[in-house]
Formats: sequence, structure tokens, C-alpha cells
Amino acid sequence: RLAALPKAKWGPIASVHAKVLCPSMPNGQQWYVGVGPNGDDASRLGGAKQLASPTKRVWRAGVWQHFALQYDGGGQGSLWVDGALARTFTGVNEKWSASCSLNLGGYFDGASHALGAELASLRLSKRARYGQSFSPATSLQDDTDAIWAFDFDEGAGALAKGADGIFKIDVSKATWLKKGPACAK
Repeated sequence: RLAALPKAKWGPIASVHAKVLCPSMPNGQQWYVGVGPNGDDASRLGGAKQLASPTKRVWRAGVWQHFALQYDGGGQGSLWVDGALARTFTGVNEKWSASCSLNLGGYFDGASHALGAELASLRLSKRARYGQSFSPATSLQDDTDAIWAFDFDEGAGALAKGADGIFKIDVSKATWLKKGPACAK
């Protein structure tokens, strides 16, 4: 859930972004779910060769939304918001490095790129999950296609633990909320 929409610049919800932040990434490669002014999508998937469909106004402030940024491994990607296809990406021929950090709600590369948002769940999968419109599940399941899944239901502490008990996310700069969306466990 976004606290507010950006007025002039864009802000990232989740990103693996920029060579400055991850030296092992090829130059120009950016993978992120981003929100532009007035709720326009500002997401990017891949590097300089990536082509994206036109921007759509899909983001809303104060409302819980489901999103999925996916890559099929064959040069195609897509962004789904609330079960509907929001954008497509072609020419995605670079892979992000698993050694790069996943940034949630912002990043810092000499200038702050922060976006106030609340996250209820997060999942990274081995494959693209969606090919047609769908009704988002009430909970992100930790299934055989999930590399990791987080429900952010600890309620306190500096680490969020994945469903597998192995993966952890540093949430020391986040605030735990007592009440999440109706779709949370």
C-alpha cells in the first residue's frame, strides 16, 4: 500500500538497481517496480535494449495492491497489477545478479529515491507465473516454484524471516504495523 503518489519524480517499490549499488551488474541494467507521478507506472525490466509498452496509470495511494514483475527467461517480461496486465517489456536479454541486494521502498545512490509504502508479502519465483488475467490470491504461497516467500508477520525485530526459515530481510529501518491488508494471513 502506497502512502502517497510521487508528485514530480518516480519512486521504487522494489528494485535491483544500478551499477552504483551492485558492481556485478552490467552497466545500464535496472530491474524495478516503480511509481511515477499521479500513479503512472515507471517500472523497468532489463538494460539498454529493453522496450516497454506505453505507461498506464495503475498505482493508487492508500489501497492495498498486488503486483508481479516477471521475466520469462526468453527476452519477454511483464508487469501485472491487481491481476491485470499493466505493461509488457521486450528485448530483456540480461539477467540480474543474485549477489545484488533487493531494495524495498527506495535506494540511495548519492541521492535518495524513497517511496513510503507498506508491504504485506513478497515472493521471488523460479518462473513467470502469469499469462492471463487472474484474481490475486489472498496469500502468497511458498510453493515449489518459490525461491523464497515472506509474509512480514513477525510484528517486531530487525529481520523478516522467509517461509523456509533460511532467507532473511533486514527491516531495521522499517516500522512494523499491527494490522495489514485483508489479504494477509
